[in-house]
Amino acid sequence: MKKLQIPICMLLVLSLLAILLVGCAKAPTLTIKEPASGITVTEAEVTVRGTVSDPKATVRVNDVKVNVGSSGSFSKKVTLKEGVNTIKVWAIRSKKSVSKTITVTYAPPPTLSLEIISPESEATLTESFVVVTGTVSDSAATVTVNNVEIEVSQDGAFSAEVGLTEGENEITVMAVLDDLTATKTLTVFYEPEEESEQSFAFSFEEDMEGWEVNGIDLDDPQVEWAIERSEDIVSEGKTSVRLYLNNMNGAGKIWIERSFEVEPNRTYKVSVAYDLASADWGDVNLWTIITGVVPESANIELASQEDTGNNASPEDGFVWVSKSYAFTAESGPEGRLLVVIGVWGTWETARTYYLDNVEVTY
Repeated sequence: MKKLQIPICMLLVLSLLAILLVGCAKAPTLTIKEPASGITVTEAEVTVRGTVSDPKATVRVNDVKVNVGSSGSFSKKVTLKEGVNTIKVWAIRSKKSVSKTITVTYAPPPTLSLEIISPESEATLTESFVVVTGTVSDSAATVTVNNVEIEVSQDGAFSAEVGLTEGENEITVMAVLDDLTATKTLTVFYEPEEESEQSFAFSFEEDMEGWEVNGIDLDDPQVEWAIERSEDIVSEGKTSVRLYLNNMNGAGKIWIERSFEVEPNRTYKVSVAYDLASADWGDVNLWTIITGVVPESANIELASQEDTGNNASPEDGFVWVSKSYAFTAESGPEGRLLVVIGVWGTWETARTYYLDNVEVTY
């Protein structure tokens, strides 16, 4: 009986010692290596790195348990909100704990944002212009649409009208503020609705019917020339237009021109037909016919056509010849097409021609 009492006493003593040893255990040591407390960062995420003196300790960063390496090291990525962020780290071992708290300020770098409200990219439009609307995050920014500066309201809103050409159009919006730049590019397609063909006929019976007189290269030396209504000969009716040029400088060009109002920035197929009375026979020393359709001003070189020959004999005198030409022309931003009809003097002599029964169709 005495032998049994001795081991029981020893067990009681050992248990008591174990309890005393646990009660005397020290809390682990915790070190946060980075980030430094009070630091300001421009990224929305930081990595908390540190060490704990006891690798068996449980470590938590903002209540999230993290893995501890055999050397006691640990790391944890923490997402920050804009402003001051508090990060707390705990280390617990055998009911003994230690904690450390650091603060990190997240200050994102300044940005400039740009939003296009309308039109939608890849939109197909039937009008020859589009209003681009949008907003910029800072109303102090300079905003351009296709390199044209536009006004920005106090709330950052802006709008601009952009002319379109038939087919694909790229629109670039840019905002600039100091060193900050924001750019948005969108593509829209302009497909005009089909319009009925329009035709205009001119016989010059009462007046020039909107046609104006023009010419170039009529000096050095000065040459005599005239364009006016005439009853000398006609193709139909009682009146035609007479073109006279005493081309002593060998370079004179005279013509009539008329502007037609159309949709801006559109491609038009235009036909120009008329009767030309010419006394030029054979195939030598003929002049050149001027006929063309241009968007802004008459480019005479591009408007030159065939020669003025009438395919007749000298004794036939003036012979009426029907002329017809087809053109593809861009109307330009002003929405006008200029039709020109005339002659280019390529030989140093005086000549007369007549125009009648002009028809323009597009």
